[in-house]
Amino acid sequence: MPAPPQPANWFIGLVVPAEAGWCAAAHGLPGGVRRFHPEDLHITLAFLGPCTPEQAQRAWEALAPWRHPTIAASAGTWLALGAPSRPTAFGLGLQQGHDPVAALIEDWGHQALAAAERPLERRAALPHVTLARATRRGGEEARQAMVRWISQAKPPSTPVQLEHIGLYTWAANRHERLFERLHQRRLDQLEAEV
Repeated sequence: MPAPPQPANWFIGLVVPAEAGWCAAAHGLPGGVRRFHPEDLHITLAFLGPCTPEQAQRAWEALAPWRHPTIAASAGTWLALGAPSRPTAFGLGLQQGHDPVAALIEDWGHQALAAAERPLERRAALPHVTLARATRRGGEEARQAMVRWISQAKPPSTPVQLEHIGLYTWAANRHERLFERLHQRRLDQLEAEV
């Protein structure tokens, strides 16, 4: 008997504009590692996890009164994310923009998690953009190959303007895209755009 479907995760994040081309930094990955679609790139502010759509909506609405100027950001070093001995995701830290984004994770993220009645994040904020994830079929060999790959890979040199915040969940067809952005608005304005 097949296992019941896993509930979708939800999160609120800063939109990394696809036109910045940061996905190009993840070309030529080892086998067993999946590169993210350019439209999926984001910086998580609040990971809500497997909650209900109503909880996710409450988290989104809790941030409606909050405003912040757009943030100029540039890529820092490559990161192996997850357990140090068994990383499952790979991405870029921020060089420029690290401190204001970390402050948003602490302030806005806390508000969103509290509104959704989700556990608060206890770890220190780590602003980053995930660009690739090891697949289950790739196994340990793919993870180790990716660790070696990021030790030599150059981060993208193109800076980005972080102008939008979005509410995300899993995409209906995760073979094409991993995430779907259900709502979006500018950081510094009131109106919703999606």
